[in-house]
Parts: sequence; structure tokens; C-alpha cells
Amino acid sequence: MAVFRCIIVDDEHLARESLKRLVARSPHLELVGEAGDGKQALELAAATRPEVAFLDIRMPGKNGLDVASELDPSIQVIFTTAYDEFAVSAFELQALDYLLKPFGRRRFDRAVERLKKDAVPDSERAERLGEGREGAILTQLFVRERGRLVRVPVDAITHIVAADDYAELITSTGRHLMAVRMRHLEQRLDSARFLRIHRSLIINLDHLKEAAPCGNGRWEVTLEDETVLTTSRSGAAKLREVLEQGR
Repeated sequence: MAVFRCIIVDDEHLARESLKRLVARSPHLELVGEAGDGKQALELAAATRPEVAFLDIRMPGKNGLDVASELDPSIQVIFTTAYDEFAVSAFELQALDYLLKPFGRRRFDRAVERLKKDAVPDSERAERLGEGREGAILTQLFVRERGRLVRVPVDAITHIVAADDYAELITSTGRHLMAVRMRHLEQRLDSARFLRIHRSLIINLDHLKEAAPCGNGRWEVTLEDETVLTTSRSGAAKLREVLEQGR
């Protein structure tokens, strides 16, 4: 059975005690230390070499986002915070999960299950994150729904539609509205899989069924779920180039 060495970082004593109880109940976690601020967290991580860090975000001095960006890339980060406005920054740092306070044992256990599923050898994770978290390709997004944050795996997204300052993520099971501009999202998605075919449209090429010219320099795209979309002229040129290369 896999057991992950973890640290807890939170400036509130009660929050640390609550997390310690949850960690103690999990057979998959071993607590190796706790810290009350960002400076202590980095010193603790260097001394104990944990595999997981439960990080609060709002702390005096270095906040949790600062700490996450300076941690060894092999350390999995699970943010714990009362403020959902940091979710976009969290996924940019490739956080494994984002626990919105107050959370209970059930939500905590789901994060641990995700940790178990995501577990890879240290050498493989270091290679995958070789250049650090900044600029890393996104594998998951967090969206706000009914007062909670929902994880959306990037693989599940069929296409993305721009809506002013928002992006609507469409999956086979539903639609999720996210407060992020398309150009920012496009920069963080895998360009080998996600293609912007129109100013307001990005498609996941893994879900592409067929494409054909429809006149005036544009193409009509059909996804596996039979959704039909139309490219711009420049989008058609990019799509044609991708298809000719055989992906």
C-alpha cells in the first residue's frame, strides 16, 4: 500500500489541527511536519523531503502560491483555502487539488484518492515537470459551481467557447463557465491537442470526427458527439495544416 509523506502549512493553529486529524485517519498519509508560514514551509520541505504538501494560500509573508512555485516539482500540492478566487492560479501551478474551506472528511478522502491515482515514480514526475510548474501544460481545471469548486480534467473537454471575459468548457456531461480569457487558456493548453479554429472557439482534436470545406474559405468541423462547428478562414488554414501533417 502506497504511503505518502506529507507536510501541512497553515498560519491558523486550528486549521492545522483539523488537517492533522484528517491525515491521521488516512492509511495512505504520513505526516512529517507542519509549518505556520511560507518561509518555515520551504525550510521544512527541504529538511523532510515530503511527497505531498497541504498548503494554505493566504498567509503572512510568502503566501501558498509563492511557496508552491518554489517547491521541488516532484512534490504534489493540494491547496487548502477559504478563498476560491485563487483557483485559476492554483491550476496554473499544476496543483493536484484545491480544497475549499470548510471541507470535510469525504472531500479530503477524494483528494487522497486522486493522489493515489496520480502517483508516478519520482524520476518520471521530474521529467514530466522538468522545467518547473511555471508554463506547464494544464491537465485539469477548477470551475466554480453553486458555491463549490469542481475539477474538470482537460481530457474530458470537447471544445471551449469564448463568452466575453469567460470561457465555457464543454464536456460530454455538461458545460462549465470559467472566469478566464481564451488567450490565457490557449497558452496553457497542449497545442498538439487543442486548436483555436475561431476567435471564440478552441477544439480538442482528440474529439474530432471529421472536417470538410463549407465555402468562403471556412471549414465545418464535426465532433464525436455530433456537435457541428464552423472555423474562421485563418482557423481553417491551421486545421488543414494539422490534418495534412497527420497529427
